[in-house]
Amino acid sequence: MPDTRLAFANHRKATGRYYDNEELKLFESLLSEIFDDISRTDDHMCAPENAPETRKRIAMAIIAAAEEGESNAARLKQAAMDRLF
Repeated sequence: MPDTRLAFANHRKATGRYYDNEELKLFESLLSEIFDDISRTDDHMCAPENAPETRKRIAMAIIAAAEEGESNAARLKQAAMDRLF
């Protein structure tokens, strides 16, 4: 997901925060799970023309949750979902 990596890279440039490969793998996995969850209930957000923006919003929600100290995958996912909705 190049748009996801770009979102994380832009965040790194803005804040100086570095994410290691394990964190990036977790973030990308969570992004995929969250996108799949959303796609089951919201056709508009996940439509091809809206998907890139939705993925960026999810990435930013994951980053925000991680910045607050969440590291457990389930809690990180829930915190990201709470930010989105």
